[in-house]
Amino acid sequence: MRLLRLHLDGFGRWVDSAFEFAPGLNVFVGPNEAGKSTLQQAIVSLLFGFFEPHRRTPDDAERVERYRPWFHPAYGGSLDYHLDCGGDFRIRRVIVAGQQHTLVVDLESGADISAAFPRDGLGTPELAGQHFGVSREVFTRVYQIDAKGSGPLSDVAYQVADTIGDAASAGRRDRNVARAQQTLQQALAASVGSAGSHAGAHFVGVGASAGSHAGALFAGVGASAGGDHSQLAQADERLQELLIERTVVTLKYDSLRDDLSALGQHRHNLNTWTRERDDLKYFLALSRSAALEQRVREVEKLDAAAAALREQTDKLQAVAQFPLHSRALVQRYAVQRQAHLERLARLEGTAQPARAQVDELQIQVAKVHEQVRGLQAAR
Repeated sequence: MRLLRLHLDGFGRWVDSAFEFAPGLNVFVGPNEAGKSTLQQAIVSLLFGFFEPHRRTPDDAERVERYRPWFHPAYGGSLDYHLDCGGDFRIRRVIVAGQQHTLVVDLESGADISAAFPRDGLGTPELAGQHFGVSREVFTRVYQIDAKGSGPLSDVAYQVADTIGDAASAGRRDRNVARAQQTLQQALAASVGSAGSHAGAHFVGVGASAGSHAGALFAGVGASAGGDHSQLAQADERLQELLIERTVVTLKYDSLRDDLSALGQHRHNLNTWTRERDDLKYFLALSRSAALEQRVREVEKLDAAAAALREQTDKLQAVAQFPLHSRALVQRYAVQRQAHLERLARLEGTAQPARAQVDELQIQVAKVHEQVRGLQAAR
């Protein structure tokens, strides 16, 4: 089976959104919360329904409410797909008033073929058996890989084996016959013996019939007249085991690939953290260097202040070494100087009025000189 187109009326954050799928690998890339897991869940819900086939569980109700659009009334969408056996179909599922409504359309004729499928316990057309060949649980555990990784295969190993066994016993042909026959011959050559040891056996590969079990590999075995039926039955059983083992190896490969991707991301994070650590060390060294330079300048200032104090101390030391026998003489001279200063102050006070009289006399003399000059000029 190959997906062709997807249209979401409303599912989680996706509203009125359309997607075209190209043949081969399709990759959706986006940041966290961009809606990648929501898109994955939308595809699963459209393929297998919003609810379990026969009853509603609390997990179903929680999942339906989790992806219900917040700001849009429509809830659901449509998915177009092509079956390997031929035929293009559209499945449309919507939730209205808490009830799921399903419509299946043949895109070639445009006819509603919902009535051609059996109904599950909730009255919904059940397409999984005829169109997909696997149950919802097998699909989500084997084909759906999410952020949490694939589920343990041991939980669904018997269901996977039953699915392959049912397909192998169907006994109907389609265009996958050659591929199934080649796969069976390779499996027998690897597990039972060489291809030459089974030259007398003829193998008929049975693939998905029209409208039934598309997208899965189904193989049945027939023996030629006189062939060893028990050996062929063992080969068929071995083929089923190999298919399951291949699925397990694929899951382990995907897990290792995810681990390698995570390891690469961790290495990238480690390199980033190492660069950030080196930058922090560099800036810390610069800060320490600046602090040390500031301390050096402060120490130099303290050294200068200490030198000034030592110089002042040396001067005081010279005074401190003054002869003791001259102390009395110095003190007497200091007393005499103080007395002279006081006497000078008193004389200054006494001479002040005389200065005023002298100033007045000088003014009178100046006037007399002026009169004399005037008289001389008159003569």
